[in-house]
Amino acid sequence: MALTAETVKAGLSQVERTLDGTGLAYTKLDVSGKEVASLEADVLSPYAHLRYLMASGNSLEDASALAALPSLLSADLHANKIAAVPDLGALAYFQALDLSENEVASLEGLNLPKLTYLNVASNKLESLAGADKLAAVQRLDVSKNALKSFEGLGAVPTLSELVASGNAIESLAGLEGATGVTSIVADGNALVSLDGLAAEALGKLVSLSLAGNQIADVAEVAKLAALPALKSLTLADNEVAGGDEYRQEVLVVLPRLQVLDGERVTVEERREANRVAAERAEEAAAAAAAAA
Repeated sequence: MALTAETVKAGLSQVERTLDGTGLAYTKLDVSGKEVASLEADVLSPYAHLRYLMASGNSLEDASALAALPSLLSADLHANKIAAVPDLGALAYFQALDLSENEVASLEGLNLPKLTYLNVASNKLESLAGADKLAAVQRLDVSKNALKSFEGLGAVPTLSELVASGNAIESLAGLEGATGVTSIVADGNALVSLDGLAAEALGKLVSLSLAGNQIADVAEVAKLAALPALKSLTLADNEVAGGDEYRQEVLVVLPRLQVLDGERVTVEERREANRVAAERAEEAAAAAAAAA
């Protein structure tokens, strides 16, 4: 059914002062799970001071009517049937959009210049092309789609947190434009190699979670040494994590690491890793001298 005035009135709550400070108004509307098939602009427009909209668990196919809410800050539209990200560029305050569990197949044509949080998990994305139009995005969740790489992400210097678990990502290429990212979660993908993590692109990356991939060798892990800010790494459920002296070997190649697989590195672990690294350096130097 279409959204009705009666359904809206029943879902209103949270009276606050209006953004212009001239009065009081309802700022929250919850019509989740009401079997709503369409949002009607003429039904929403009388509530121009709404800031928070919850409409999850319906059968919405389009959300463009939200443009009738000039004070809107956030919208939760997860678990609907929406196939395209709505054009809400005219909304001056709109910052957060949850479109998880919908049918979005493309991010092309995005017009959400003020958005800081976008959740498009569990959709039908095969590419991140168009994401570079998210000029203010700080948190982006693209987990459980059909992505094979980060190609198309483009320049997103404001991005701080990227979640891309449960895809089919085979390469970390495409992250070059995420120069401000501090956290990446890419669990449950198909990564074999860790090529593509350049320090000049990911110099601020502090936390990297790659659990449940196909990384088999510490030599791949050693490539992460190029990331100067990396402090936390998760490699659980990769082949490499089952090797002998796994934690020690990772700490040998990543001596700045503070947390591995959710466990803080102990003083004893760091001391032993430093000792092993020093021994190997001496052996390598001796071998080089003997060969000279």
